[in-house]
Amino acid sequence: MNQELKLLLIVLGSFVALGSLVSPCEGQVLKQPGLPFEIHSFSLDMDRVTREVNFNFKLANHASDPLKEIVLAVLVKDTLGNPRAFQSSLQKVDVAPGTEKQFTLRLSNLLYVDPAEGPINFTAGIKGARTEGAAWMPLLSPLEFVTALKEGGFVPVRQAPVGAFQTAGCDRGFCIDCRATAECVCGKGCVKNFKCTIGEICSCEFTCTNDPLCKPFPCTQ
Repeated sequence: MNQELKLLLIVLGSFVALGSLVSPCEGQVLKQPGLPFEIHSFSLDMDRVTREVNFNFKLANHASDPLKEIVLAVLVKDTLGNPRAFQSSLQKVDVAPGTEKQFTLRLSNLLYVDPAEGPINFTAGIKGARTEGAAWMPLLSPLEFVTALKEGGFVPVRQAPVGAFQTAGCDRGFCIDCRATAECVCGKGCVKNFKCTIGEICSCEFTCTNDPLCKPFPCTQ
């Protein structure tokens, strides 16, 4: 193999390697007093080639029962703090009491942000959790919860019967709350790619228009 061909292959290989790198994402997890579960060692990876978005984290269970399900919410923002995308969805987990597990959850491609637009950051939080014998729900309305996501605030949590988790997770008002959340995050008239799914696993997803005239409004009930 001649020197020119070797050099060409090295350059092409470098482009492939760079193309498969994930874009840098800084992040935080909401502080949730009263929640006996903890997300830590987390990262959000966005693949530049496949546009896949993966949330990697460790989930610790400090409760006395196995943890079975959580509702995970992730808000992606640009370097200026402007909201770009949001997803809230039910995730099946199985974490024994007093232990922790590593998870990699594939999120919607709607959360992908082109790395050419600069560094991004994200905030994640647990909107609800269920063990075999109990549930934990935020002491906040859906709009108050997403306000905490935007501002990185505290979300106090209460213990509730298991049925409360099932009712809050996928009732008829889920998509109404999802639409209100989208307008709260992005601003009225500034929501795109809205998707709300109700079924065995409910999911709320949307992106915000990248328009400097779009300013999120204060969230009201």
